[in-house]
Amino acid sequence: MSGLRAEFFFDDEAGNWHFRVPALHTIGGGTASRAEAESECLSAVSFPLQGDPSEFDIMI
Repeated sequence: MSGLRAEFFFDDEAGNWHFRVPALHTIGGGTASRAEAESECLSAVSFPLQGDPSEFDIMI
């Protein structure tokens, strides 16, 4: 099992929280709290990991 790094940051100008998962090229957020950003991050990470790996297009 390997881990994915998630980065959380607060946007002072917008006044909300965002996240990024560099390994999956995933960004998101715009939430009022860090807890909401963490929850959205988990959903965003789980989505691309679902499905049958035999159906994936793999580039080598």
